[in-house]
Amino acid sequence: MEVTVPVSGGGPGFIAGIFGFFGSLINFLFTLAFFIAAGFLLNLIISKLFFRKLISDHLNKDNKVFLLVKVARSSEQKEPAFDEFLRAVHRILPSGTVFSLELASTNQFLSFYIVVPSVYKNAIESQLYAQYPNAEVEAVKDYLPPLETAAFAEIDFKHFSINPIITYYSLKEDILKSFSSLLSKTQPGEQVFFQIVLKRVGSHFWQRGFQALLVKHETPATIKMSQDLYMGKARVIFVAKDKSLAQINLNTVINIFKIAKSPNNELKRKRFKIFPAPILSFKARVFDSGDLWSSSEIATLFHFPYQGSIVSNVVESTTKRAPAPDILPFQGLVNPKDVSFFGETNYRNEKRIFGIKRIDRRRHLYVVGKTGSGKSKLLELLLISDILSGAGCGLLDPHGDLAEEMLKFVPKERIKDVVYINPSDKDYPIGFNPLEPVTDYESRQHLSTFFIAIFKKLFAASWNQRMEHLIRYITLALLETPDSNVMGIPRILSDTSFRQRVIMQIKDPVVKGFWTNEFSASAEQYSKEAVVPIMNKVGQFIANPIVRNMIGQMNNSLNFAKFMDEGKIVLMNISKGKLGDENAALLGALFITKIQQAALERARIPEDERRDFYFYVDEFQNFATEAFSYILSEARKYHLDLTIAHQYIAQLPEDVKATAFGNVGSLISFAVGGDDAAY
Repeated sequence: MEVTVPVSGGGPGFIAGIFGFFGSLINFLFTLAFFIAAGFLLNLIISKLFFRKLISDHLNKDNKVFLLVKVARSSEQKEPAFDEFLRAVHRILPSGTVFSLELASTNQFLSFYIVVPSVYKNAIESQLYAQYPNAEVEAVKDYLPPLETAAFAEIDFKHFSINPIITYYSLKEDILKSFSSLLSKTQPGEQVFFQIVLKRVGSHFWQRGFQALLVKHETPATIKMSQDLYMGKARVIFVAKDKSLAQINLNTVINIFKIAKSPNNELKRKRFKIFPAPILSFKARVFDSGDLWSSSEIATLFHFPYQGSIVSNVVESTTKRAPAPDILPFQGLVNPKDVSFFGETNYRNEKRIFGIKRIDRRRHLYVVGKTGSGKSKLLELLLISDILSGAGCGLLDPHGDLAEEMLKFVPKERIKDVVYINPSDKDYPIGFNPLEPVTDYESRQHLSTFFIAIFKKLFAASWNQRMEHLIRYITLALLETPDSNVMGIPRILSDTSFRQRVIMQIKDPVVKGFWTNEFSASAEQYSKEAVVPIMNKVGQFIANPIVRNMIGQMNNSLNFAKFMDEGKIVLMNISKGKLGDENAALLGALFITKIQQAALERARIPEDERRDFYFYVDEFQNFATEAFSYILSEARKYHLDLTIAHQYIAQLPEDVKATAFGNVGSLISFAVGGDDAAY
């Protein structure tokens, strides 16, 4: 703009020229001010629009990881530990890297999060573990709920942020303690979220840039500027039933930050003027303009709970974790055929699949734990491992659910290997005859011993020597008789003609002598002390049509020796709900008896030709007879690898308990009671 200044002196023209000059100058200044204001406003609008785009970009990107950090309240790491963590992060992160420290209160429980770019997840975790060795760090999904009825505030420094607020060095009260005390009084459904979004800035740049502004002697500002610095923004959200209530409660939360007031600076609530996008900026974890924060200032406002800092209702670490031993057989380091994989370690977010060596399973596996603690799931995982590896396995399931579930995991190539035994199947009952004739003398003696153990457990306190004597000779007689089965037990005691036919088939002179001499001479005494109780027990068993359909058959379709040698998948569903407790226990014990017999028959096969068969017994206490003690001590050499599971040790008889702990090579314990924990 050109302005002409009159040079002639005096007269109306001169005065008019002066007025014209000043008018032009004022017009120029107004025009300049307008363009400056318009430029400033345009710059502000553009910056806010760019910020909107930045928010949108970050919301649409899936490049952040949310780390839930759990630290025990008994931790001894106080604010200096988190300060050191921030200084370490400052050293390893590139300038401009943004991350967020967040505290969430949901249902009056405090949770601590660190949100970082995915590429720096491992670096952040390693620095956390360096300061908090016993912390638990878990990658989770974004925890923020819908925020329709939320009140939002940003917290700024009141004065230029080179001037510090008070820090934990001189602060007598823990801000976290005050924060948690307030949040413990929130109503159901109310939630509070606190966030400090930080951007790592180069200390060299800031320290040099502000040195000229600072006096040469030490002041609070010079001390702050000598620390590791971040550019950051603090935010608070309060969620309530409606926004007005949320706003009232938000003001109460903001007042907590007044504790950080120093003679040089304090924190205040920021007032939004244009394009604030507050909720979205919280979700995106970004900011457009922030304050300078030192690591000690950040650690004052955000740190993990520690001993002496009374913070109630914190999502915390309740146990200590240790790294998995190197001797564990990890997937990828061993031949998968040599290991039954069933678990996964999780130490400091490093997850590795491991299992138990199959050679160790020959010494048997004992599993104990309360109901619902995970025993059945463990059995399922081990069974799946056996099935997929092509191994032979068997399951005795007194509930039925696990046996049915396992059918889903059988691959197509092994469908023909499945033997599914379901006594409650009335349409197609499988023939099972535990008393099918046995020609071998030793096998008859073993079976007789197993039957005595079964009945001894059934009769419990009413058991006597005459019962044991009588059952021994009943089983020995029927095992020599063609076409005999369990139905013959009551018949040999009550039907004289049937008993005579059996006696005619007996070749063992001792057994034959018992029935022709001893029993006939003492029939009345036997009847009183043994016959009636046995008739009642067995009669109750065979009176059940479901059971009778199965054990009442002369032929035996269940050749367990063949199943074991050929590596079949044998699933025995003896559901208590369908059979009754006693019937399920007796039938299960009979299955075990035949499996024991099949294992002992392997003595005729060279050991290197014996194929491993993995046999699982759930609710082991129902079948824990004296005979089972024998198989626990002898099964290893016959490659019958047992896995037994039950709830607590007191369920087992003393002799079985002693044998189990004396012969079981591996033990897995879930949650147990006080007595078992001290065992």
